[in-house]
Amino acid sequence: MPERSRYGAGESISGTVYEEGSPQISLDLDEARFGEVRSTISLPLGDHGVMSVGSTAADAFDEADVSLARLLSTTVTAALDRAERETQLRRREAVLESVQGMVFVLDEDRLVDYVSTPLAERLGVSREEIVGKHVVEFVDVTEFYGAESRLREGVSELSLDVHI
Repeated sequence: MPERSRYGAGESISGTVYEEGSPQISLDLDEARFGEVRSTISLPLGDHGVMSVGSTAADAFDEADVSLARLLSTTVTAALDRAERETQLRRREAVLESVQGMVFVLDEDRLVDYVSTPLAERLGVSREEIVGKHVVEFVDVTEFYGAESRLREGVSELSLDVHI
């Protein structure tokens, strides 16, 4: 298989599609650099790149082909986004699991998003029983909001009494 060409933003059809974020349909390519390819549909995949579909026939794609290619590119983009998020979550989980301390992570609503195994064991419950609960269900309200205020002031380490 020949080596694939790589293009920067704005270079070639793919580079332009990536830079502008808009699909491009080329129905009669007649340049040696395209080899036998005469028609292409090039669609952006967000930050992931560009998907191109080609044909050796000129004017090969109709509206149904374009619609199908758009659906496919949307699906591919969603799958790549999800794979990226899952990779980030696995990386975060691995880092948090390597911490031997008693740690919990809250989401923006102060619901527990993660709890370390040592902390769950200290509380005598499974991790699943804590995830999704509001922090004040196992930390004193006054103590928690005081700690939250100290974090905003730049304190990097805090200790809280926890209970179930």
